[in-house]
Amino acid sequence: MQQFKRSFGREPNASELQFVKSSGSKSLIQLKQLLKKGYHVICYVDGEEGGSGERGWTQVHVHNKPLDVRMGMAILSQLSGVPIRPVVLTTEGEKLTVRSRGDLYVNNREQYSAAMQYCYQMLEELSAEEILQWECIPRLFDKIVPDKQHTAEKPIWLPIYAKEKNMLLDIVSGKFAEVSTSQFNKMETLRREFLKQI
Repeated sequence: MQQFKRSFGREPNASELQFVKSSGSKSLIQLKQLLKKGYHVICYVDGEEGGSGERGWTQVHVHNKPLDVRMGMAILSQLSGVPIRPVVLTTEGEKLTVRSRGDLYVNNREQYSAAMQYCYQMLEELSAEEILQWECIPRLFDKIVPDKQHTAEKPIWLPIYAKEKNMLLDIVSGKFAEVSTSQFNKMETLRREFLKQI
């Protein structure tokens, strides 16, 4: 809502922007109806989130590590006949980078897992600087870190761009913590100074 207002200078009306809760029992039906009306559906794929039921999940691999993800988008694509188009946005200072892959139509249930892998594959193209902006990165680190033998004893904290939170990630242990804005800004300044010297 805030982004719409910043972009267009006013609040959106119901014919321009609607929200559908992914946890709702009829969310796929609502989304299918909105697609028929000509809306675009935007889904944020954070991985390992969604309803608590066992159905509707598949496993994808990011940097050869498994990640459990919901298949709602693939199911919606098959039900509606509308393709999926993955998009990744990252920022560096004032620069916004947009990456997108071509449309993918899902024609049957057997394609659900492959469709979700197609969406997440773009994450492997991101630099370390960019992938740290993904809200799901701490959960991916949970899967990566136990496989490594760490020789460093001191933590190496990096700022993470998380939605409305000042988060730091210790790349040695994989732990993350929320900190004050001043601490976050201090770490961000140190990170930028370090990158300039490389």
